[in-house]
Amino acid sequence: MQATAKEFIIALDEGTTNAKAVVLDSRGKVIVKFSQPLAIQTPRDGWVEQSGEALVTASLAVIASAVAHVGAENVAALAISNQRETAIGWYRDSGEPINAAITWQCTRSAAFCDKLRHDRQEQHIKRATGLPIAPLFSASKNALAAGCDCRWPPARRTR
Repeated sequence: MQATAKEFIIALDEGTTNAKAVVLDSRGKVIVKFSQPLAIQTPRDGWVEQSGEALVTASLAVIASAVAHVGAENVAALAISNQRETAIGWYRDSGEPINAAITWQCTRSAAFCDKLRHDRQEQHIKRATGLPIAPLFSASKNALAAGCDCRWPPARRTR
């Protein structure tokens, strides 16, 4: 494809059901789209997971297709959007996932959230994060995955 240098932006949308890459020109016109499906696993009632390897593989595949279409030398930027409250840990040295991705739909941390409320942690967490205690948010998923008992000390003023 003929283009002036650095004319294209690749937008990656790493979503729940598909990883998608869209190539846009400098005027914002969509040039081409690529999509790779993603599977969801439900190993228990209320649990919703995805394979970390599959997320990476699908994302790399659609980015590679987009780059091949316009040429790496013509790409000005990569924009990324993801599943937001989906939580996954990665090993720093290997880049391998520590666990399956716990998706935004997963409710496995509901009992953990109830315990935090029972332990009167709601105000502390709300002050610290601006968010209510809820299974949707990734902090409860990360704490559960890490085996945290999360007995935070009382909030301290820092100003």
